[in-house]
Amino acid sequence: MNIRYFFRMVKFVILIGLLAVFSACSENSVSSDATVTKLPLNIEKLAVPSGSEIRAWITIDNNTRTQMLIDTLTGTATVTIPALTTGQHTVLIEYEFSNAGQTLLIASASRSVNLSAGSTTIDIFSSEYGTNFDEDQDGATNISELADGTNPFGLPAFSPECFPLPAGSAGGALVFNYNGDLLIADGSDAIRLMDNETCNVTTLITIAGESLSSVVEDTLRNRLYVGSANTGTVYTINTDDRSSEVLLDTGAVNTSLVMSPSSYEPYAGQLIIAVTGGKVITLDPANAGQPSTTIAALASTASLVFDSNGTLYASDRLNGKVITLAADGSQVDFATGANINVPVSLAVDNRSSRLLILNSGGLNIVSASIPSGEVSVQGSVNISRAGHPGFAYNGRNSLLVSSAKRQIELRPARAFNTSCLALSISGTDDSTSNFTNFGADDLLFTSHSNDIRVLNRTTCTLKVLASNVPVGNGSGLLGIVYDAVRDVIYVADDDVSIYTVNPLDGSSSLLITVAEEAVALAIAPASYAPYGGQLIAALSDGRVVAIDLSKTPATETSLTETVGVLSDLVFGANGVLYVANNSGNRVNTVSASGAVSIFISGLNSPDGLAVDSNGNRLFISNAGVDTLVQVDIADPTIITVLTAADFRPGSFTSGVFFDQYDTLLYGVGDTSLTIEKFGL
Repeated sequence: MNIRYFFRMVKFVILIGLLAVFSACSENSVSSDATVTKLPLNIEKLAVPSGSEIRAWITIDNNTRTQMLIDTLTGTATVTIPALTTGQHTVLIEYEFSNAGQTLLIASASRSVNLSAGSTTIDIFSSEYGTNFDEDQDGATNISELADGTNPFGLPAFSPECFPLPAGSAGGALVFNYNGDLLIADGSDAIRLMDNETCNVTTLITIAGESLSSVVEDTLRNRLYVGSANTGTVYTINTDDRSSEVLLDTGAVNTSLVMSPSSYEPYAGQLIIAVTGGKVITLDPANAGQPSTTIAALASTASLVFDSNGTLYASDRLNGKVITLAADGSQVDFATGANINVPVSLAVDNRSSRLLILNSGGLNIVSASIPSGEVSVQGSVNISRAGHPGFAYNGRNSLLVSSAKRQIELRPARAFNTSCLALSISGTDDSTSNFTNFGADDLLFTSHSNDIRVLNRTTCTLKVLASNVPVGNGSGLLGIVYDAVRDVIYVADDDVSIYTVNPLDGSSSLLITVAEEAVALAIAPASYAPYGGQLIAALSDGRVVAIDLSKTPATETSLTETVGVLSDLVFGANGVLYVANNSGNRVNTVSASGAVSIFISGLNSPDGLAVDSNGNRLFISNAGVDTLVQVDIADPTIITVLTAADFRPGSFTSGVFFDQYDTLLYGVGDTSLTIEKFGL
């Protein structure tokens, strides 16, 4: 279904059915008239990849969630709700994106509507729709990623068994497509594709006589654009029938191709090309007959990449620096210095917090923090100084590079420095701790104090982010989570208060008072409807509650009655909520409807949880017997004891943290907190 054209004039029509005798004068009559609402503007203009779809849902008075039938010919979506009495009703409208069996929320709005006066128009303004849903927690909302043609689900990790992979040369381009498979342009006459699950490599297209060295995917038009290193020709490839035709002849080698995001006006959705000699040009693929436009003429340009904020980075190979390049051609030095001498390829991490630079002058990988441009060397790499090596980062566990050995190699992305092992935290009473990810470089955690601390994964340096957060009973802070979408920290004290903390200055303010202390906090993914984007808390009275952050003041909803003495909670990659039931010696799952199930039993005072980035493994601090345990999520009967660990006995959380790079961090100690590391 081509959603782009459908969403230009679409309206939603809600048809309310009858199951009672109609009486215009009765308070208990039912409505049979149409209720109409327009889509928010950012969804009207939305285009989605082939094979995926937008779905519409309606929920009335917090009852059953009902899918609406979309008719692309009439531009309507229709639903019949039986037995709906006339009067005031709360209507929740939600829009979802679905692709390959995965679904996520992109927008929602709620309104109280009187359905007793005939036809009703629900005037919900675009500004009323909540769109702060970020499935892959990369700092870019689901709807903005769809608008820019990137994958809001995030990219899967590659198995080390896939590599090394023979390549046609020591140069070329490596690009992840929408589904996370690897597109390979290695200087041969073919574009190949490696499947991220099976590692199988297939040839997508062959163009005889060409040396194909650059490639990019246009998800909105179902096209690939491929650049030649020997003729300067850019080809367009139809991904449906794999036919090719000439799009543009630049007259020089094309070193890099990227698609511009919607924010890069006036060139939104266009193809940006770096050409040998320093020119950066743009072409609108929808108007291929039009000439290209020169954005800037640099001293030299080897690689281009956009971050999720729409900033374009360009590597200036000759001058040994990386610049930012605005659509008006203005340039600003971004990353410079002795550690950057011949930058040939660029990539951005999944949170747009680091620009990764393949530096052929130093044969290393350099990281530049975004937005400061502060540079640090990440490690050496065996690449050809003469070529233009391919370089890609998938946001999970891997950096992929084309090496001097003419092969594609996998390098683990930056995990915690080994000197973080057995790092003792002064001023703490025991191993009680809660860990949460804080950007690409840092681990954020609480302990039995009123301090929020930050541990840097590269240097293992420790700093106090906030020291003035109030604590109710004086013994310390408990649950903590960083909300990357709202850029705010939520933290609970040892009494009944949950605070918001500004990550820039550490200032705090009261968010909500709950019935009992919140021992653990998490942000619900969009799939945990209708609580997507809300703050989920495990309370010491045994309940799991949802806190609606869109309300002022925030409101609390109980998902469960008392389950047991709870210690921790975590969401899996599939949106399942796991809860450590310390008193029940088990881990429960809790659905959004409040259904509680036993996931695994037979544990001994479990009080810390973590899930790996692929959602395959659940890690548990089994405090009663001082062991760190791994459970296979697909088959929870497969249990592996990873290591012995001196966890604090009791029900307070002994934090476990999976850092996305096959490394676990966990807190141990009966008299002070020590953070230890376990490599998986």
